[in-house]
Amino acid sequence: MRVAIVGLPSVGKTSLFDALSLGEHKSQGSYQVKVVKVQDPRLEKLAKLYNPKKVVHSTLEFVDTPSIDPKAPQKEKIRTFSAFSKAEALVLVLRAFENFSVPFPEGCFDPKSQLDRLLEEFIFRDLEICENRIHRLQNAKRKLEAHEVWELEMLERLKNYLEDMVPLNKVELTEEERKKLSGFNFCSLLPFVVALNTSEQGLKLEESVETFGDYPMVKFCGALERDLAELSEKERSSFMEAYGVKEPVVQRLTRVIYRHMGLITFFTVSEKEVHAWTVEENASALEAAGKIHSDMARGFIKAEIMKFKDLVEYGSERILREHGLVRVVGKDHPVEDGDILKVRFNV
Repeated sequence: MRVAIVGLPSVGKTSLFDALSLGEHKSQGSYQVKVVKVQDPRLEKLAKLYNPKKVVHSTLEFVDTPSIDPKAPQKEKIRTFSAFSKAEALVLVLRAFENFSVPFPEGCFDPKSQLDRLLEEFIFRDLEICENRIHRLQNAKRKLEAHEVWELEMLERLKNYLEDMVPLNKVELTEEERKKLSGFNFCSLLPFVVALNTSEQGLKLEESVETFGDYPMVKFCGALERDLAELSEKERSSFMEAYGVKEPVVQRLTRVIYRHMGLITFFTVSEKEVHAWTVEENASALEAAGKIHSDMARGFIKAEIMKFKDLVEYGSERILREHGLVRVVGKDHPVEDGDILKVRFNV
């Protein structure tokens, strides 16, 4: 899953990206990507039970995109938007710290005005996409096909919302409609998470607040997190304790993204490999099998499911089977967070 880090100039967007210290850093064209392991203590406990040759974490890809400069020419803005066109969620970095040597983005001296400006830029870009496609469909020199008629009607509906300055992620759409619209790369259709870049003092204020406006929020101090990223694990723990930080921002951010996106984790286990997998909530056993390998979905017969808490409590699969705690389920059975799957298939 790809998550783009976006923001106006001088808000600390790259500081957040640099703080993702657990990530594998690589370049993709004009922007940087980090593949970050999702830290899950359950995976560590399963590894102790099975002592496998290999432990595989779920991962998230974070993209450090160019800053969105409202004063930039339209062509430059389009290039910036293209950097997160394949993202499945956006992290909106907002600045809440003072630094006289680094000016605030022009006209945006507080997080609320920065958020408003970002939403404005997203909406204007989406409106341009809508209008261009509507114009082409309305002026087609042939009869529109059924899917194009649907497309025209839907885009005209969305255009009305955008003209009222409503981001598309606030529009009620079915899952099927969202899939059909995914090819348009609408910025404001993506889920948003706010990362509020504050001072060290600001971290301790309003700790119970978990939202900013209508969006889930994670607070972080860019300067502090950048220092944490450069320390060894032992030094990091002492440093965090001194500043009252319970865990690095990457772990807090990952957890909020999973919750906001409706994602869960299931596991596969053996002496060869213990592996964490990510699926959407209410995914079926068949869909989970497809995450592991397409052949498993194609030749699916059944799945055996154990609960993580049961396996940890009893200590072995053999004892679970003796207690009747291993379930055999069909392809439509919904997978729950923490389930351990063994898929039986034949291709």
